Amino acid sequence: PNMHIVVSNLGQAYDIAGRYDDVVAAFSKAIELKPETPGYYQALGTAQARAGKVTDAMATCDKAAALPAAVAAPDAANVTASCYGNVGIILQNAAKMKESIEPLRKATTVNPSNADYWFLLARGLVNAMEYKTEGSTMKTIIQPGTAEAYQKYLELAPTGRFAEDAKEGLAMLEVIAPGIQTKVTAKKKKS
Repeated sequence: PNMHIVVSNLGQAYDIAGRYDDVVAAFSKAIELKPETPGYYQALGTAQARAGKVTDAMATCDKAAALPAAVAAPDAANVTASCYGNVGIILQNAAKMKESIEPLRKATTVNPSNADYWFLLARGLVNAMEYKTEGSTMKTIIQPGTAEAYQKYLELAPTGRFAEDAKEGLAMLEVIAPGIQTKVTAKKKKS
């Protein structure tokens, strides 16, 4: 009856060793043995993301989110949010900012009181901005929800570790929102 614990401990050892395919195998087995344990899904999803299997990782986090509340642990929502959050963080660490948006949106949906997820979401959204030129002005297409994510972070953690960055992010959005002049005008020579 405790085999799931043994297998999950093995998965943790593999994780420390950086053997992510073995982590995936171990936590898959742990889930097979004790499917109502949200932490196993979090560990599996994190390992899948580290192994570059982001689609699998998101599916694993979705399974954790779908666990019935009656069977899951009392902290299942936090664990599920961590599953999505970890996938987003791994993607951002791999400079895949645009790809990090979906998991971080889900993390903020599952646990809207985690300030760091809001900041990371804003950072992903900023890096997904697009640009278009209209006449002599380069317009910035700010992704919907960017300012709101920064504001939510500041609401939850006004003096948190990313507070200054969030304030700077909001100020930057205000500056670039109207567009940037691209036409260079030559100064007239004085006679």
